[in-house]
Amino acid sequence: DALAGRAGLGATRLLGPARTLECLPGARAEGLKGGVKYWDGQFDDARLALALARTAASLGALVLNHCPVRALLHEAGKVAGFVCEDAHGGRRFTVRARAVVNATGVWVDALRQMDGVATGRPVAALVAPSQGAHIVVERAFLPGDHALMVPRTADGRVLFAVPWLGKLILGTTDSPRQDIVREPQALHEEVRFILGESARYLARAPQAQDVRSLWVGLRPLVKPQHDEGDDTKHLSREHTV
Repeated sequence: DALAGRAGLGATRLLGPARTLECLPGARAEGLKGGVKYWDGQFDDARLALALARTAASLGALVLNHCPVRALLHEAGKVAGFVCEDAHGGRRFTVRARAVVNATGVWVDALRQMDGVATGRPVAALVAPSQGAHIVVERAFLPGDHALMVPRTADGRVLFAVPWLGKLILGTTDSPRQDIVREPQALHEEVRFILGESARYLARAPQAQDVRSLWVGLRPLVKPQHDEGDDTKHLSREHTV
């Protein structure tokens, strides 16, 4: 609240058990000590990406989609553009630029390796991919307009239940991935974890047959310089320079 100042969406408040259940009528009353009401925002990230592309094009930018980078161009020891390929027609394009931003998420190291091969410099991995699964159930499991966020679950992760487009999103997980795929699939243990933790906090526990859909995202977590093993729960969600 102090950082947001007058730009904040609302004030944070401590709630007793009764007021917490008023905000979250689907929450379990057993063992409830209270809650903290705070404000956050949500948006449709897919629509935002389209809006950004359309706005950039309207301002004169060249927008290429479904064109994976096949090679980087170098001039005077610096990246000066790239060669990309139309994934549908196979045609290749050469794009020159004064600056190239590597904003490729979990694929950031693949592009960095291209630079390393071209310049002969070794490139250490920067990203430790992690998988997060989400499941969708009916809003009846948590009616109302408030979301639920549990800051610490049985294994130290967070759990959230967020109303979204008439349904309820439950998540998330944090599973290390050694392979990077375009369409990751949820692991059975991830679904069991979400359902099991939801049962601890919702009065009516969703079952496997209540899952309407699910999806998985891959997080490009910052890889530590020292070995942390396979656990990605404690890796930074922020950034590195």
